[in-house]
Amino acid sequence: MVGNNDRYAISTSLTVKSAFIVAKNDGYKQANYVFGGINQGMLWGGLLVTGISMYDGITVVDTTVEDLNPHLASLLVDTGIYVDGVLRTSGTINDMTITTVAGRPDDPNLGINGKTAVIVSYATDKTADRAAIEANINSNFATSLLP
Repeated sequence: MVGNNDRYAISTSLTVKSAFIVAKNDGYKQANYVFGGINQGMLWGGLLVTGISMYDGITVVDTTVEDLNPHLASLLVDTGIYVDGVLRTSGTINDMTITTVAGRPDDPNLGINGKTAVIVSYATDKTADRAAIEANINSNFATSLLP
């Protein structure tokens, strides 16, 4: 998916406890919602957060990773965020209800300005399986897919 503030609604909302996303920014300090719900989401940089982050409408778990390079991020609501296999921040949030890929449904100005190669989400905690899932994604959806 190549985003220019793009937004795509999905037909059925998803309850998400774990998500694995390969994406990149096309600019700094932009509200880049890769996967979102109303006042919830997973971002690659933004106006109110520092870097790759996830939030449930109340609590933000945020990393300092914001650059224009592609990254594989593992966003685990019970654990924290791994970026390219390294734990960047610990923290917990509530499960997210996702209704939009590349955007937030309640704000047409919040989409993605960047590129996304893959999104894999689970309704269960995949902390124990993280390394295996990341290895599978890396072998099939290398970050080099994102120019």
